[in-house]
Amino acid sequence: MLWLCLQFPSLPLQALTRAQTSTAHNNPQAVIEQQWIVAANTQAMQCGIESDLAVATARKRCPKLQLLTRDNHREKELLQELAQWAYSFTPVVSLQPSAPIRNSDSRPACLYLELSGCLRASGGLQALLKQLRQELGQMQVTTSMGLGHSPSAARMLSQLPQHQQWLTEAQSLPTAQLWRQWIHCCPSKLLDCDNETIASLYACGITRVGQLLALPLSEVSSRFGREFVDYLARLNGGRQDPLPRYQPPQQLHCALVFPTPLETSEQLLFPAARLVRALCRQLQRRQLYVQYLYWKVDFGKNGCRVVSVDLSQPLFDPQRLLALTKIQLQSLQIEHQVHALHLTCGQWQLLQESVKGLGELPADSKLQSSHQLLGKLKARLGREAISGVTLH
Repeated sequence: MLWLCLQFPSLPLQALTRAQTSTAHNNPQAVIEQQWIVAANTQAMQCGIESDLAVATARKRCPKLQLLTRDNHREKELLQELAQWAYSFTPVVSLQPSAPIRNSDSRPACLYLELSGCLRASGGLQALLKQLRQELGQMQVTTSMGLGHSPSAARMLSQLPQHQQWLTEAQSLPTAQLWRQWIHCCPSKLLDCDNETIASLYACGITRVGQLLALPLSEVSSRFGREFVDYLARLNGGRQDPLPRYQPPQQLHCALVFPTPLETSEQLLFPAARLVRALCRQLQRRQLYVQYLYWKVDFGKNGCRVVSVDLSQPLFDPQRLLALTKIQLQSLQIEHQVHALHLTCGQWQLLQESVKGLGELPADSKLQSSHQLLGKLKARLGREAISGVTLH
């Protein structure tokens, strides 16, 4: 099997800031939890701000630092959204949430994708990795990638600079010898175990994973326990990782949170366009169709408003979907500041099934334009207003 690990070290920050403008991203920002820094952007790191730094120390190093409170709910939503996106590439996806702050085995959230069944359909390894990077960039999410014969190996290699450099240039799969070489040269601190075990390894002079794998299993078991030996077996691919398989929901959902609340309906159009593009990619790739889009405008403590967009036929063109959405959003009365924008589809169905239910879609361009016009009228006036209209 071939596993790709996508680690998201900046997920706590990007769950709160990916809807920001480029100007806002230029300011030093950091996410805090329990008075500790969890994640920081590039501008903050240039000022010496890093994870596990106390807030008081961070303020001294960077007086202009903008502090954001960690939102675990938003973080979980974004990870689910990313898993939903990854499922459009491969049906075998597993997600791993981040560990609590200052936990002995703290680690960033990550996704595991099994790629052996989808490489040919994606045009090969390099084409697939390029597409993954491009779409993650469009979603304003940064990641570090690792490729391995097991999830454990892929996670460890996602932290190895030599492996990441190879991934940027790879045209074919690595040989077994190259994989073995990477794993053996990994520093022991990259092992997925608690800090106490890492300290014990270094105290014994075991600074590389290759040194550890050269020891007799009986000696490793007596010093570090049977569970650690099982982990090494998963690392080598000799035993399967017990990862739960992701099951996609019956609805597609994506959202953007605004650190600086929006005040007009016109300001909603840019984030709405981003969500529509992400949604269209998933629908087209998975050959799904939905008849309704539901937009939830979140006013924070002041409640929310939900508007729907009725689709008369399968649409994958973001511009056409956005045009229908624009009619609904511009008619919305914005009485309070908007804190978030959510896009949810009605229950999806396979495109082939929906085409049978709708009849053959018209091939003539004039009829296509007429259907688009009916869709806009239906969005503006309601289904009842055009119930008697037919096309010939």
